[in-house]
Amino acid sequence: MHVPLLLIAGERDRHATLEQSQALYEAANEPKQFWGVTGAAHGDLHAYAKAEYERRLLAFLASSLRKADVQATARSIPSAATSTMKLISSGVMQYGGMK
Repeated sequence: MHVPLLLIAGERDRHATLEQSQALYEAANEPKQFWGVTGAAHGDLHAYAKAEYERRLLAFLASSLRKADVQATARSIPSAATSTMKLISSGVMQYGGMK
């Protein structure tokens, strides 16, 4: 599978060791990023490096979404527009038309 991966691992994680996380990262396909958080365990990654955590996560999401298949997005727009128009139409009909 070729999907973007951001693997953030805590140095003191007892559920998945840093070595296990690194092995998972090495086995993954590109595009991928790895970040080991010094001092963090499993669920406290944000607490140990709040600004860096947010910066890396937002950069990853921006990069991944930018690279998304534009054609797939374009194909979904007519469907979304149709659904929205159906909702609007049903609301207009339910409340007696536009005033």
